[in-house]
Amino acid sequence: MGARIEWDNDLGEGDLAYDNGVIAQGGELTTACVLSLHSDAPALDGDRVPPGAARRGWCLDGYALDGDVWGSRLWLLVPGRARKAAPQRARQMAEDALEGWMGSDGVAESVAVAVDASIEGRIGLSVEVQRPGRVPPDLIEAWSVPA
Repeated sequence: MGARIEWDNDLGEGDLAYDNGVIAQGGELTTACVLSLHSDAPALDGDRVPPGAARRGWCLDGYALDGDVWGSRLWLLVPGRARKAAPQRARQMAEDALEGWMGSDGVAESVAVAVDASIEGRIGLSVEVQRPGRVPPDLIEAWSVPA
């Protein structure tokens, strides 16, 4: 069992969760999703990188034996740009970040991401993970990102 990380939409950041002053344990699937979605994957060749921004990425991606890339490209969603396409792009970016490693590592049979763009300037993400042999799927009320 590992330390649990919880995401705070109001602050836009994740932090260790505590129970009575002790680092909380459990919630590994949620923690893995938080880390995957809120770590920066490198921009792809066709992505529009914000002016002055680096292509980002995780420093150890170059050492992955199977070519895995850590993180998501959600950082490319610049608030106010392409608002109509942002929810669809956010869904695709989140699925890309989660499906690869969860499938290849045997964590999930399927991953589905739902978006909620009902709050002005924000996109909410919920992740449904169907783990092998588990019914019903895990529903992770995920995160809110600027739109």
